[in-house]
Amino acid sequence: MRIGQVSEIIRAHEAAGNPVMLWSPPGVGKSSLIGQMCQEDGVENVDVRLSLLNPVDLRGIPIVKGEKVEWVPPVFLVNRGPCRFFLDEINVAPPTTQAAAYQWVLDGRIGEWAMDRTPMVTKTGCKRPSQTIIAAGNRASDQAFVHQMPAPLRNRMAHVEVEPQLDDWKEWAWANGIDSRVINFLQFTARVGVGIATDSQYGLLFFFDPKTHSTGSFPTPRSWAQVSRFISVNPRLAANTEAIAGMVGGAVAQKFTAFIKVADKLPNADLVLDGNLGLNPPNEPSALYAFCGALTAALIRREAKGRIKATENVAQYCVKHWAENAEFAILTMKDFGRTPEYKEVYRQVIASPGWRNFSKCFGNLLEV
Repeated sequence: MRIGQVSEIIRAHEAAGNPVMLWSPPGVGKSSLIGQMCQEDGVENVDVRLSLLNPVDLRGIPIVKGEKVEWVPPVFLVNRGPCRFFLDEINVAPPTTQAAAYQWVLDGRIGEWAMDRTPMVTKTGCKRPSQTIIAAGNRASDQAFVHQMPAPLRNRMAHVEVEPQLDDWKEWAWANGIDSRVINFLQFTARVGVGIATDSQYGLLFFFDPKTHSTGSFPTPRSWAQVSRFISVNPRLAANTEAIAGMVGGAVAQKFTAFIKVADKLPNADLVLDGNLGLNPPNEPSALYAFCGALTAALIRREAKGRIKATENVAQYCVKHWAENAEFAILTMKDFGRTPEYKEVYRQVIASPGWRNFSKCFGNLLEV
């Protein structure tokens, strides 16, 4: 299931009172998804790593009171308001610790402690109990160090397979400041083919071969975010193949650094936003993809008060230069249309003459 569809499935299961188990290859973004959902819903994300706990740790500390023993629950359980208890990497925990979570997952209880099941409505308008459980883990086929999940625990949860998808990841990437060159490299290689012997259906966004990647790095959404942070700190290292290989592997790093050398010679996208419509776009396909992304990134960077006119200028530029090559016009505006910055100016932009010309030229090809 595409990661962009998973949040709706999770919220429906929560409303129905079903604990959820997310399965995926490593680095796909399960943890980021849950964190984003909690932020959107206005609930706390309580990350509980069962692999760091012994079975008795879930029950808490016993205190003798007279002839009775009372158990004091661990701090990560008590004094919580509305939240998601996120049991990340649950199948890394030993089977005995997983077994200790049976009652928590099924009944929302551990001994005398119980989750708060008071009905609430989140900021996104979803009805759910105040506290819910989400678990996540990698598959043994991905060479992850995992234990088999006991059948009784598996049977207590609804299972969702999570897969990466480029369009979903791009929407997240633009919203989270991922370097535009990373985004456009992945877009470019997805369109023209990865040029690497692999059956992967994800292009270079995610590529894991158990034989090729038995050791060393390989590309995942998580590792591409690492690349973005790395080249943002020191832009000169963006073309350093050995440095990039430490995050995504050697073969992929060679292709990325070759793309970077093209991207760094692009025309100044800010000039187009300022109204220089005569600036010629590059001719080479890889440079064209990079230039489309540069235009999107420049629109995101532009101050809100100047973004409406800048967007109109880009729309006119697309009509002027790409009327016969709609792919690059659509790519530019569709990417920008996924960003929060576009949503802020949408109503004003669509009323502008430049946008009306764009819509007339490209018809129904643009879906944002």
